[in-house]
Amino acid sequence: MQNEFIKYCQNISAKKELISFESSLSKIIEDSLLEVFKAELKTFIFSNPKRLRPILIFLFAKILNVKYDAAVEKIALSIELIHNASLIHDDIIDDDDKRRDNPSVHKISGIKKAILIGDMLLALALKELACTNIEIVKIISEKIEKTISGEINQNEKTGEIVPFENYIKKTYNKTGNLFMAGLLALFALNKKISQNIKNSLQVFVCNFSVAFQIKNDIENITKKDMSDIRNGNYTLAVIYFSLENFKSKEIENLKKEDLEKFILMADEKVEYYKNNAIEALENIENSKYKDDIIALCNLLF
Repeated sequence: MQNEFIKYCQNISAKKELISFESSLSKIIEDSLLEVFKAELKTFIFSNPKRLRPILIFLFAKILNVKYDAAVEKIALSIELIHNASLIHDDIIDDDDKRRDNPSVHKISGIKKAILIGDMLLALALKELACTNIEIVKIISEKIEKTISGEINQNEKTGEIVPFENYIKKTYNKTGNLFMAGLLALFALNKKISQNIKNSLQVFVCNFSVAFQIKNDIENITKKDMSDIRNGNYTLAVIYFSLENFKSKEIENLKKEDLEKFILMADEKVEYYKNNAIEALENIENSKYKDDIIALCNLLF
């Protein structure tokens, strides 16, 4: 998958923007004030990253005729830094051992230092945002707030089987808000975008982000250590299981083989939201950039 993703990045229309982005991101980390954090920051930030949020920001910018400049790159940099900070903190909350096929930061550095490393990434993101404008700062701040609210909601429901609709809402709040933040920030850079195009791209982001998170939830069961179930975060396959078998087996004792049928049902939802995302792009005329986004959907899902 990683090799396929690298090949994808080498062939998309935003290749130059990604190269510039990686150079700028490297400089931010290199210039960060605390030398004690640099080794961990470099390892975490640059080990097997996908850069989905920057990729979409750069492709959206092309579709929206927003010129690639410092503001666009600052938006992408800030959101990527915020995303990585959230991953470090999430791994601590969930006590996950692995991230991107490497040990989680807190497993290497300890919990106290990992929290501070995440905080440092947030501080670096704020520095990048400060170079944009107040409207963009407000947009991204509001989306961070909603992302954290999604995490709080998930933790408040620990150990509970929530209805499907609540799971989807939580899933979007947890994952979709940062994707949406990049798009809305681009809208702030071009006030002449048609409402039709705005609506199409927002519908895309909503469906793409839900498909993405459901896929991640499935992989926690199929490829990882089922830490979601262990931590009482019952995702879609478990929700489906509970509808048929709630009284027959303790949820926390579930094994992968107990969930095979329900993983397939969850996979069907990934396909559903993926198809909705792609259909939302029908009105986009910039075929090359649209094709790059569709190719990304097909690669991920």
